[in-house]
Amino acid sequence: MKTLIKDKKGAMYIIVAFSCVFLIFVVMLILEVLRVYDIRQHLHDELYRASNIAVKAAMLDSFMWDKQGRMDEVLAVNTFNDYMRNDLGLNAAFEMRKEGETVYNLIILDIRPDRNAAQLTVEAIAFADMRFFGFVGQQWEIPISVRSRNIPLF
Repeated sequence: MKTLIKDKKGAMYIIVAFSCVFLIFVVMLILEVLRVYDIRQHLHDELYRASNIAVKAAMLDSFMWDKQGRMDEVLAVNTFNDYMRNDLGLNAAFEMRKEGETVYNLIILDIRPDRNAAQLTVEAIAFADMRFFGFVGQQWEIPISVRSRNIPLF
């Protein structure tokens, strides 16, 4: 090691090797953060879509004619859960699995339907496995909060 440090060519090879390792480390970290960000955006969009579909399906026709925004709360929650399982493809435990591997696990913390405003507020946490070097077994915790738009259907 001392001969490599004394030898200018050897020292340069060590610097280049450490620089390459550092660069690979930074690139892998950036790719992992982008993967988690992509999962968060995907889930945010799907929860937003599911809440809007649930509100649209649960709007009461008699109140729509009177230009009042009211909805059936139970139907809204059931429609939301049906969308998450059937259309999004989550299993009964709200896990997304691809090729036998769990991509993420979604935990719905709270679904708050607002009957008078015809809105649905959803709070959830997604857990995704870390795929960054030695952190196997660790999970990213991704909080998501979504509020549906009040869709005027009249």
